[in-house]
Amino acid sequence: EMDWVNDKFKDSVVALPGFHALLVGEWCESDGIYRYWQKYFDENSEWIMEHASLVHFIAQWKPWDITTPDQLAQKCPRSQPELLKVF
Repeated sequence: EMDWVNDKFKDSVVALPGFHALLVGEWCESDGIYRYWQKYFDENSEWIMEHASLVHFIAQWKPWDITTPDQLAQKCPRSQPELLKVF
């Protein structure tokens, strides 16, 4: 998805706000970015999912490597429901 973002906006945007490339860790308690935008907007995880433009699956979070709910639970034992929804 970041290739698409880079191609789409390369000539028109100097900086893309992080909310428009939401990190998947937003919904994983053990991730350093956990609930960042929920706190910023004072909204719940469902609202964040509904309003985010896209989700950025960083290095060790590629959806083609994590293909079952059990694998996701191993990766992030205490996650919000939206994490499973994006996978």
